[in-house]
Amino acid sequence: MTPDHLWKVPGEMQAWCAVPYRLVARGNGRMGKVPVDREGRPCNHRDPRHHEAYGDVVARVAAGEADGLGVVLPEGAVMLDVDDCVLKGRVDERTEGLLESLGSYTEVSQSGKGVKTFALGQKPGARSRGNGLELYGPGQYAALTGNVYGPYTTLQAAQEAIDTIYGMIGPARPLPVVPRVTPLAPAPSDLELTLERARRAKNGSKFQRLFDEGDITGYASASDADYALLNMLRFWFGPHPDLLDELMRRSALMRPKWDRATAGETYGHRTINSVIARGGATWTRRR
Repeated sequence: MTPDHLWKVPGEMQAWCAVPYRLVARGNGRMGKVPVDREGRPCNHRDPRHHEAYGDVVARVAAGEADGLGVVLPEGAVMLDVDDCVLKGRVDERTEGLLESLGSYTEVSQSGKGVKTFALGQKPGARSRGNGLELYGPGQYAALTGNVYGPYTTLQAAQEAIDTIYGMIGPARPLPVVPRVTPLAPAPSDLELTLERARRAKNGSKFQRLFDEGDITGYASASDADYALLNMLRFWFGPHPDLLDELMRRSALMRPKWDRATAGETYGHRTINSVIARGGATWTRRR
């Protein structure tokens, strides 16, 4: 990707809130995209203070001040993300069918192995992942390449196709719950505020290295780093398995092993339950 490619993104998308990112090595050997502010520090992409004009971010990328550009999906927009579907420059048969049904702007991801399609419409529900597909709605950060795939150069409305793809994701997999009386989970509107509080806490730098950067320096293994981050998330958000799973999937530590099953239970489920069973203090929100 070059900065010039970013101008191939549809004009409507260039009007969305833009936030630059830096590439950071994750514990799984992959590169994570960490949104950064004007000073180059990791930031919350949903915080309007860090939103910039599209052209300004392109200029920062061209100047070497950032590794790339991402946008925050607004209301009325969705993104389909399909990994490992491109072989010899073409997507597989299933993905091609999805792209044809959406008929909207599509680009090849930075890895060159996947595609992202952006369309106008409403995400029907809360599920985001399943059956090898990822579907995201408002508030999601999406790194752009401008590397247009096929004839899909314009942003189009595609609600019927979005509904169909959402149905393909399948029902959310229930997580085993450790029996105990727990406080209410924070409302969705509180999540970003609580994440910011975690970043500013005494151990905030450690939290940022794990959650935002995927830096496992100082840990004996990636699994130890997972456990440490989960324990911090449990403190801030409470012993809520589904919520902890969602937050780990948003973190820079997320890797394929999370969904790997052994003896009928995934690594992620097992680690979450271990952290919850261990217990410990939790942060109490003031109302």
